[in-house]
Amino acid sequence: MSDRRNGVLRFILDGSGSLWQGERVVAVCEGGSLMCSDPLAPMGVELTYSFNGETVRASRECPTGPHGGVVSDTAGRTVPVDLWEDTGEEETLSNSVSLFNNRVARFDYPKIEGKTRLWLFSPDRVRELHEVVEAQSVLLLVPGCLPMGARGARCVFVKRADWTRTSVDGETRVDVSWQLVDPSGFVEAVTRGGRGAVGVTWGEWERLGTGWQPWSATLVARKVAEVER
Repeated sequence: MSDRRNGVLRFILDGSGSLWQGERVVAVCEGGSLMCSDPLAPMGVELTYSFNGETVRASRECPTGPHGGVVSDTAGRTVPVDLWEDTGEEETLSNSVSLFNNRVARFDYPKIEGKTRLWLFSPDRVRELHEVVEAQSVLLLVPGCLPMGARGARCVFVKRADWTRTSVDGETRVDVSWQLVDPSGFVEAVTRGGRGAVGVTWGEWERLGTGWQPWSATLVARKVAEVER
């Protein structure tokens, strides 16, 4: 099933095994049943997933079309972006090295930094993006289509965000400066049934606005998938 707001693909795995997407392990089920998702999947590309010999093809679609995208945090709070401006999104790699008299060089972990320009046409989405960026969480930046050779989803820390309102209707340009981080903490949450990105997040539950209910995770996931954009 796929969420209409962020396009995330969700899976329910039964039995022991690993869910693969190409050469990438999406989740590991240690027996029983595991609900998981693939937040790192690119948008607009048909992907093949396999689990214990069974194969399924699925595509993650962007709620605002191929020229948009989504920004989400680790709690699943997601903001659809109306326009993901194609600025080339240059990336810069920087290394810090210390040289010692015994000819030893010590390198720090390399940093990959870049900038992304987003456009929001709704004041409500501007407010939502403010809340997500200001939460100081690891974020996922996912463009609505995948340019050749580009990353499908970036897991980043936001270093700076510049907001410019360009019309009286609330249309806003947002320039985001970010640093790329390892996505493993984002997608390898340990659950009772195994390891993988969670199938349903607190942010998605919050968006349903129903309060506490005696629902299963599967039912919540279906209700989240039915929420209109």
